[in-house]
Amino acid sequence: MTANSQSSGSHLLLAAALTPVHAGAGRSPGVVDLPVVRDPLGYPFIRGTMIKGALKTALLSKNDCISGNSGKEKCKQVLCALGPEKGESTKGASKYSILDLYPLIIPAPAGVLEGGIALGGIVYVTTPALIARAASIAEFNVDGLRVEKPTLYHGRATGTATLLVASRVVGVSLASSSSLPNGLAELLSKAVEEGLHPLYKVYNPASNLLVVPDDTGRVLIDSLLYRVTRVRLDRVTKTVEGGALWTEEYLPWATLLVGKIVDTGFRNEYCSQADVDIKEFLDNNGLNSIVVGGKESVGAGLLKLKLI
Repeated sequence: MTANSQSSGSHLLLAAALTPVHAGAGRSPGVVDLPVVRDPLGYPFIRGTMIKGALKTALLSKNDCISGNSGKEKCKQVLCALGPEKGESTKGASKYSILDLYPLIIPAPAGVLEGGIALGGIVYVTTPALIARAASIAEFNVDGLRVEKPTLYHGRATGTATLLVASRVVGVSLASSSSLPNGLAELLSKAVEEGLHPLYKVYNPASNLLVVPDDTGRVLIDSLLYRVTRVRLDRVTKTVEGGALWTEEYLPWATLLVGKIVDTGFRNEYCSQADVDIKEFLDNNGLNSIVVGGKESVGAGLLKLKLI
């Protein structure tokens, strides 16, 4: 996986959750009133349309385009790259499309229950399906990756250990020959090198990676999602207002997600006046984070981005 391996006109997009992120699915009949959206396999993800809208809003705001200044060159570049504003559909489609972002790793507290492995603190949980999803987006090869039981990848010990991960017992077999596919190792290293999240500097994902089979992995990942119950109080009585108690679900802090920004081939009216390369534009604007999910007022939804 390298920048040159990407299809022409596309850029790999890495995103790390600097706070919990609520990529909502709307109401649910389950115990969580406001769950995160999940794909048909049961994995959480963030819709590309949500990222595109948040990125466009951030760029328009940063370049002072919100208050009727769309005639500025930088404003036209935003509207070229990410599409015209509401009511301007006749001006054409956006130059770039943003694919859905899928988690590659989710952090979990871990400790050794038995055996001589000096491991504890944090591991990063993933599954073969999530690795395969990242491989299809980042275009790296996963040949040789076979996961029939939980496998912990690190280079410090061999033998057998039983881990307690997020209060769940996970049996792990270690072998000195265990190694990550080169593309996956490179992708995780890139997240560390780019400083996407401070936790990655403390616990390197490539050396603290726990790959769990999909059948049990989905259950483990579901247990790692952050759930919080919120209330709205009556200002006079300081008691909960009727019907104003609900539960929200979030992707946890330090989740690493992988997606892609793709050149659609379209060029709208704004592109004829101010064409743009999205990676150069983001770099020049110094924009490396966005807020998604509409929960910024309660300190959530901050994603750090890196285009490659």
